[in-house]
Amino acid sequence: MEIVVTKHAYKRIKERVGSKGMSAIKMANQAYERGMRLQSFNGRLAKYIANKQDTEGVECVTYDGHIYLFAGNCLVTVLNLENEYYSIYNTMMRKKNKRNIA
Repeated sequence: MEIVVTKHAYKRIKERVGSKGMSAIKMANQAYERGMRLQSFNGRLAKYIANKQDTEGVECVTYDGHIYLFAGNCLVTVLNLENEYYSIYNTMMRKKNKRNIA
């Protein structure tokens, strides 16, 4: 699926992720394809992400410590995970990677 990056999302990727130009589009595609959806989380982290996904038709995808908000195939914005949730996210990712390796 072709991902469209809005001007606002492009600014947020540049500001929060550090990518720009074509790498911003590549990052958006990777997030959409490889990122974790809300259903993958539970507890406080799931509640936090669900609060970010407050608009109908918006899908939150978490990838590499950031929350990407998509409306269909359009990336709307990128948010940073807050520190307290970032540590939970990292723990989950380590456990997931450990299971994939074993």
